[in-house]
Amino acid sequence: MKPELPTPDLKSVVLKRIEHENLCPHSKWYFSGFEGMIWFLWLITVVSGAVAVAVTLSVVVYRRYAFFEATHETFFKFIVEVLPAIWFGVFGLMVVLAVYNLRNTKYGYRYPLWQIFGSSILLSVTMGSLLHFIGIGFMLDEQLGKKVAMYNSQIKMEEKMWQMPEQGRLIGMTHMTESEFASGQIKFVDVSGVEWILNVTELDNEDVEFLNLGKRVRVIGQKDIEGNYTFHACAIFPWVYEKQYSSRELVEFRHSMQRRVKRFSESVRTNDQDLAIADSVCASLNLVYPK
Repeated sequence: MKPELPTPDLKSVVLKRIEHENLCPHSKWYFSGFEGMIWFLWLITVVSGAVAVAVTLSVVVYRRYAFFEATHETFFKFIVEVLPAIWFGVFGLMVVLAVYNLRNTKYGYRYPLWQIFGSSILLSVTMGSLLHFIGIGFMLDEQLGKKVAMYNSQIKMEEKMWQMPEQGRLIGMTHMTESEFASGQIKFVDVSGVEWILNVTELDNEDVEFLNLGKRVRVIGQKDIEGNYTFHACAIFPWVYEKQYSSRELVEFRHSMQRRVKRFSESVRTNDQDLAIADSVCASLNLVYPK
């Protein structure tokens, strides 16, 4: 028979391990504080994910009613360019960190991973929807665009897409007088500070109303082919990024834009096409903006 090995004394084993690993005792408050810190980090990650959701929702709502026909061939190409990829990344990272933090709480091991993952996403989306509803997403995107040079806010992207006079698009504002408008040419200052002579002879009443507000507007038309700073205006659209608008207002803006572009088509159909294009710069734009 083999001799029985002596049973190790548990007390001695524990003491040796404490001595070997140089462990120090901590009070209950230490562990409670550590647990609280983990929960705090989890909350921070969930709130950060909610902010990402709020900004993304704000972008989606505004871009859903954008006049993409003037800037892109298809809505798909437009939405791929304007969707805030950075916020998708932030949201994904925050969800992963939230799951990790919650998993490391005292009782986190009891819950399956899918449950922790799902609850973190649900909380972020719910809180993000609320933040979007009260305008936090719109405000944050706007302020980051103003204060962080590298951040490509929706306002910056809209300015890049519409401040292209060579392609028939301008952004700016004017303070026109009645006499200037009667002459058919008014002064217009674009977002880069360049002063243009805007030919307004083909604008309708709705366009004129937008100009009279003295606010920033978007202009569709045609730059003078001689290369000077003269621009023939065909339609005026409001600039919708000075405040948060409701979905109903954005829908109305979208319909207004479509009505103005449809006017180009009707101008060609109701007249002799060659004559209409010869006499009207805006009728010829039907060839550029056929939708």
